[in-house]
Amino acid sequence: MKNYNDIEIYVNDNGNESIKSMDENFNKVHFLNVATEVTDIEANNHEEIELRLDKERKSVYSCLDVTIYRNDVNLGRYYIGNIAIDYFSSKAGRRNASVRKAKDKQTYICSYTATALKILEQESTEDYINKGNIIFGACLPMGEFLKQSLYEEMVNGFTGHFKIEFNRGILKGKVVEFLIDKDDVFVFPESSIGLRGLYYNDDGTYNNSFVEEVGDRYLISIDIGSISTDMGGLRNEKPVPQLCNHIGEGIRQPLTRVKSVVEQYIENEYKREVDISIDELNVVVLDFECKYPFGRSQLDIKEVVNVELKRSVKNILNDIDDKIDINMNNKVYGIYTFGGGSILMKDFINKRLSNRFPLINMENALWVNSKSSVKVLKNEKLTRIKSTMFEE
Repeated sequence: MKNYNDIEIYVNDNGNESIKSMDENFNKVHFLNVATEVTDIEANNHEEIELRLDKERKSVYSCLDVTIYRNDVNLGRYYIGNIAIDYFSSKAGRRNASVRKAKDKQTYICSYTATALKILEQESTEDYINKGNIIFGACLPMGEFLKQSLYEEMVNGFTGHFKIEFNRGILKGKVVEFLIDKDDVFVFPESSIGLRGLYYNDDGTYNNSFVEEVGDRYLISIDIGSISTDMGGLRNEKPVPQLCNHIGEGIRQPLTRVKSVVEQYIENEYKREVDISIDELNVVVLDFECKYPFGRSQLDIKEVVNVELKRSVKNILNDIDDKIDINMNNKVYGIYTFGGGSILMKDFINKRLSNRFPLINMENALWVNSKSSVKVLKNEKLTRIKSTMFEE
C-alpha cells in the first residue's frame, strides 16, 4: 500500500506556446514548448562548434538536451526550447490547431522534461535522483477532454517509469527517474480546472467561506489560449455540460491577421518586405503600447490591433451568450477570465460583459490552470491519506 504522505504532486499545463510546470509548493518551471529529435552525432557536432566559438549556455533553459526512457525503452534524444530553435528553427515550430495535444509526441517529451527539472530543482546538488512514485496532473483543451479516446490516450501517455538524462551544459550528467501509476494520473479540462481551484485553499482543504458565499450559483470561465478559447462552467463544484465547450479562436489568429495587415502596409508604403513574428507582435502590444519599431521610427498599429481583437472577442462572447440561458443571469456568481490571451483581450471583454455579469480577471493569468490543478490534487492527496489511515 502506498504511503501518500511521501508522494509528491507535479503538474504540467502544456500550452501551445510554452509549458507551465508546478510542484506542490507552487514553484514554477516555464519554457518554450518546442522539441526536436536529434542524433548523437548531430549533438556532438553542435557541442564542438559551440566550444570552438566560446559559446556558453548559462541558463538551464538554453541547454535542454535530454535523452528520455520510458519503461526502459529509449524514446530518443531531444533538444527542447531555445536550443531546438537555435539549431532546427525550420522544424522546431509551435503546435498548430491541426495537431491534437493528446496525440502530439511533443506534449509528452516536454512534460517529462519539465517534471524532471522540477525534481532536480529540489535536490540541485544531486547527480542522480530516483523520486519513486509521484502524483501527476495534466491539462487538455475542452474539445479534446470531452473525447474519451483522447482523454485515455493522455492518461496512458503519462503512465509508466521514466528516466531523463541531461546531456549538456550545467545539467550535463544529471539523471532523474520517477514512476507514475495509472491511478495517480489526473487529466483536467483547461477551462473548468481553473474554476475548481477556487473551492480550495492552498493546502488542499476546502475554502469554506468561498463555498458558502457562492452557494449553488454558477461559476463560468473564459480560458483564452494561443490557439483556442474554452468555456467552463461549474455549479456546486460539478461541471455543467452545456457550459463546457470550445467557443472560439485564441490570441494567435487575430494577431496573425494583424501581422498580414501591417506587413502589407509596410510593403505598400515603404516598398519593403518584412516578416513579423507573432511573438514580436505580443511584445509590441503588451509592452510597447502598439508602437511597432520600424527603422528609426515607430508605426502605431493600435487601430488594426483593436479591430482584430474586438472581432475575435465579439465572436467568443456571442457563443457564450448562446450558451448562458437568460434564466441563469441572476444565478451567475461570476465570470472568470484567464489564459495568456486574456491579458490582451480583457479590456474588450470587460466592456461587453461588465454590465451583465460580475467579471473577474484572475491574477497570474498564465498560471491559473496549473495552480488550480495543484490545489485540487492536494485535496485528492488528503483524501487518499485519510482513506489509508482508516484501512489500517
